[in-house]
Amino acid sequence: MSFVVRVAPWIVTATPPQIAYAMLAVSNARATPKSSSTRFNAPEYTPAARLCVAALLPCGSPMLAESLAAVTTARRVDDSRFVLDVPDGYQQGRGAFGGLTLAAIVRAVDAVHGGPERAVRTLTAELCGPVLVGPADITIEPLRLGSGTSTVAARITQDGELRTHAVLVLGRDRARDAEHRGIDTPQLPDWRDLAAVPDGVLPPPFARHFEFRPNGHPPFAGASEARAAGFIRPRNPGPARDAAYVTALADAWWPALFPVMSAPRPMATITFTLDLVSSPEGLETEAPYYHEAHTLVSHAGFAPELRTLWGHDGRLLAINHQTFVVVA
Repeated sequence: MSFVVRVAPWIVTATPPQIAYAMLAVSNARATPKSSSTRFNAPEYTPAARLCVAALLPCGSPMLAESLAAVTTARRVDDSRFVLDVPDGYQQGRGAFGGLTLAAIVRAVDAVHGGPERAVRTLTAELCGPVLVGPADITIEPLRLGSGTSTVAARITQDGELRTHAVLVLGRDRARDAEHRGIDTPQLPDWRDLAAVPDGVLPPPFARHFEFRPNGHPPFAGASEARAAGFIRPRNPGPARDAAYVTALADAWWPALFPVMSAPRPMATITFTLDLVSSPEGLETEAPYYHEAHTLVSHAGFAPELRTLWGHDGRLLAINHQTFVVVA
């Protein structure tokens, strides 16, 4: 007997002994205090932990040579239709990791309606169903193209079914004399001082395409705070550092509710909202971005989470709100 275990956007199929063994290994991982502050180093996973958690990875899910930019670029048919070739190896279970499909939507809309004077500002989306390996249609529809902003709807369909729906707002720069930021810049450690999670430790196949450098409690540690933080970057990013790139990174980290849990629980994202605050232009191209998130509340199985993404120079790149549902 096997079970499908979803820990959004993390889904694995495993037998009960595999699940128990992996849970034990992860719970035995240690996070060592870096100083007297509340920051922690990345957990030091033992070889046994790496092997047993890697046992949850489906066999035959190869590490792809294509870059993140390549796999999130759909083929343009015309100004309203693109075809996304969803690759194998980026799954979060049956379907592709949501950051990949949302980034593909952003890249398609930006290609038609964006430009130097009209940047992608916001994205709201509902992930209605899994986007499977193979071709998927992206259809975009301008709702209104104004003098200062453009509002564009997009949807991904596959096998005649709606899988993802999104609305994007693109706009030119406006008033520069009303600058304000009510979010404090986090104390950013040097990303080189944080150990990367070894390849194969995190179960979902798509995670193997990203480098995670945690700066807090690991998942399922029984911590007192529902927070998650650390640096993240693709292992093979490609040349683009744009709105689609930021979108993918905003979605890749595990839910902030995981550290307070003592064992995996099936969860899923039901809504996704992203505000793209500033451009990554000028950042070191190889440097990771800093992810910080906390669960606002978890009640009746619904857990809204607030995420922020920062450049290494302290600039706020994006604000992301996701609503997770604890399925069981």
